[in-house]
Amino acid sequence: MSEEIKETEKAEVEFGGVKLSGSKILLLLPVLSALGGALWGGFEFYKDYMNMKEQIQAYVAPDISGVEKRASLAEQKAIDSVDYTRDIKSSLQNDILGAEDKVDRLDSKVGSAEEKLKVMLDRADMRFEAQRTRLQSENKGDMKDLEDKINSVKTKLEAENRRDMKELEDRLNRKIQQALDNPLSR
Repeated sequence: MSEEIKETEKAEVEFGGVKLSGSKILLLLPVLSALGGALWGGFEFYKDYMNMKEQIQAYVAPDISGVEKRASLAEQKAIDSVDYTRDIKSSLQNDILGAEDKVDRLDSKVGSAEEKLKVMLDRADMRFEAQRTRLQSENKGDMKDLEDKINSVKTKLEAENRRDMKELEDRLNRKIQQALDNPLSR
């Protein structure tokens, strides 16, 4: 009888023709709850998936044509700026070359003026010597006065030549300075 009592004390449940003891029921409960949780999680995942699918299908891409137009305008402005800068550079190069030509011509004129001035001074010296020689031969007695007069005339002519030379040099220096001060020649 003691064996019978032990058997009757065991809790058993019969479900669909299957008898389950208490320990098996305790093992079955977590398995069933895990299965239920997995089913519920799968349902929630499917519901989120369907909602996301609706949102993706309803999505309309934003209109960025305004941005593209502004980018195109900015690109065109940059191209125009580069072209304008290139034109300015070319114009400045032409101006600089023109200024260099003017300086070269001015330098040539200065050289020519210097040579003319040398010729003028040589001629003046020759005239002085010719006049001195003529005066010496004409007035041997008044040689001292004559030499003084010649020296005076010579001094006066030399002063005039120096003044003329200085004026010419000043004019040339002004022209050179104007050419150098021209901002386009830089």
